[in-house]
Amino acid sequence: ITTSLILQKLNISASVYLTDGDESCLLQAEHNLQRHNLSSSMNSMKFGVRTFTRLLRWGNSKDLDYFKDKTPSFVFAADVVFENEEKSNGTTNLLHEANHAFAALVQTFNSLITKEKSNILLLAYKRRRRREEKFFNLMRDNNFYKMIVKKRFILHHYRDIFEIYCFAKDMNSCTKSLGKMVRQ
Repeated sequence: ITTSLILQKLNISASVYLTDGDESCLLQAEHNLQRHNLSSSMNSMKFGVRTFTRLLRWGNSKDLDYFKDKTPSFVFAADVVFENEEKSNGTTNLLHEANHAFAALVQTFNSLITKEKSNILLLAYKRRRRREEKFFNLMRDNNFYKMIVKKRFILHHYRDIFEIYCFAKDMNSCTKSLGKMVRQ
């Protein structure tokens, strides 16, 4: 929603997709969009910004098919790199299931970020567990280049909470898009 509001203020035309794997989160997002007069159901294109909510379960090819012709210039993800403890709780919801979530998340990013489009992923990440390195290794194994956004460009209150990484399929896309804000 913040992205839509910023684009609106800058008078930049764009389509913004708010995604989640949980439909109840999408209902809340739609409510927040309506509160800010940004709802796609209103069929308005306020200052050239169209904002939509869309179900996107990580690694779900049916959900990802929707985005095949809509390759975004930017993908923003926050606080998505975590898995539940390694134990079976009898649920069929694998959203954050151990040994599934990271592979599904990387598969999703692999579908959205392409070398041909030179688009980037900005990922806000909070370290929780040592095994989260597996996610970063999977990203590397899937030919993603990683750069870090320098701390001075992160809002002071969040500098010690989150790290922000830029991922791309070619080594120059992050620097091209963010300039001196990023480093190796």
